[in-house]
Amino acid sequence: MRATALSLHELSYLCGGPRQAVLTAVLALHQAGQLEIDRDRIYQLTETPADLDPVEQAVLDVVPAAGLQLAGVFAAVANSAAVRQTRGMLASRGLAPK
Repeated sequence: MRATALSLHELSYLCGGPRQAVLTAVLALHQAGQLEIDRDRIYQLTETPADLDPVEQAVLDVVPAAGLQLAGVFAAVANSAAVRQTRGMLASRGLAPK
């Protein structure tokens, strides 16, 4: 039997926990042209697409057009419902502690 493939954010959670999952979401959104990252802040650039991963959506929900420091993004999203859901999915597969 073949195991279900892990999402990018599930894999990143396994590699480094909640902060890594958030960082991966930030980088994916930056590569997709949704976020701009400069030395001090992260800015949301465009309208939010409808088909985002829940962790990516959580990042966009906390980043205003005026920008937010990366530490603020981590603080707001690392314990969000989306990241807890990611952990829960991993736990249900036996890949993370319950």
